[in-house]
Amino acid sequence: ENIGADTLGNSIHEVLETLYKPVVGKKLTIEHVKEMQSSVEQLTINAFEKKYSTSEISYGKNLLTLKVALKFLSNFLSLEIQEIEKAEKNSRPIIIKALEEELYAELMVDELPVKIKGKADRIDGAGATTRIIDYKTGLAENNELKLEEWDDIRSNSNLAKSFQLLMYALMYQKMNPAVTDNLVSGIISFRSLSDGLKTVKVQQKELLNTEVLTNFEEQVKQIIRDIFDPAIPFQQTTEIDNCTYCVFKGICNR
Repeated sequence: ENIGADTLGNSIHEVLETLYKPVVGKKLTIEHVKEMQSSVEQLTINAFEKKYSTSEISYGKNLLTLKVALKFLSNFLSLEIQEIEKAEKNSRPIIIKALEEELYAELMVDELPVKIKGKADRIDGAGATTRIIDYKTGLAENNELKLEEWDDIRSNSNLAKSFQLLMYALMYQKMNPAVTDNLVSGIISFRSLSDGLKTVKVQQKELLNTEVLTNFEEQVKQIIRDIFDPAIPFQQTTEIDNCTYCVFKGICNR
């Protein structure tokens, strides 16, 4: 589960960005993906060699991580071909709109402007639906992507992935105000590729619209109010794994 997690994730993101960059703004075809399949191995090796030498990726943990990355990418491209076939059959062609897209918005919280930002791995269109896609090398359980009550998004840490996906959708919608509905935000997990795009569902509906995102925005604003409220102290997380990539862990000596 934890072998080379950062290298694995970063390398897969880099390779997919390189593979798909030539087709941004175009209809994705099976021929495009077959061309990608022919170059994926060398691109993956190149990505690993930015961190390790050729000899370092020829044995042990690094070699295992490289093989896992190649397997994930190979399976992903095979699945992409199946998705294109389904899309063509249903007259819903896939158009790649953006890769590694910088998203941002400014929220007014009690007359205080607060800027939020993020980066979406892929934004595409499937027919009339705009899809915001986040790649993950870890698992994404179904119960992490189901939101029934709005208050839960602030109190239930198991909904962190739902929060992330809804935040992407909120920022995208604010940057593209003409998009008022037919928006989905989801995860492609490389550990469960057969599940396809696993979308966040709000009260059992996966299509996001202005009403849903306005409700979510109110929850975000309340979180920001709590952060700035001097009566509410900051507390250390009880989930030590959350500290792994925290830039402030030196302050609390974790």
